[in-house]
Amino acid sequence: MAKKNPVAEEKILDVDASMQGTITFKDPVNLRINGSFEGKLDTKGNLTIGENARVKAAIHGDRIIIAGKVTGDVYAAQSLSIITPAVVQGNISTP
Repeated sequence: MAKKNPVAEEKILDVDASMQGTITFKDPVNLRINGSFEGKLDTKGNLTIGENARVKAAIHGDRIIIAGKVTGDVYAAQSLSIITPAVVQGNISTP
C-alpha cells in the first residue's frame, strides 16, 4: 500500500490577484501571497507574504514569513520572519 506524501501542496495567490474576505485553512498548507489581500487570514502550516504583496488583514498562522507590506495584527504560533523589504504596521505576537 502506498503512503500518502505528508508534504503539503503549495497554494499560490498569483501576483495579479486581488482578494477580499476570510481565508481559513484547517489542515497545514504552504500558502504564498504575491498579490493584494484584505480581510482575515487564519492558516496552518507555512504562510509567505511575497515581496510585492500588499496585505491588510489580521493574520494568524503557524510559521509566517513577511517580505511585503502588511497592515494589521500578526500572530505567529511557531515562528515569524520579517525580511527586507518588508513593512509591518500592527501588533506582533510570537512565541
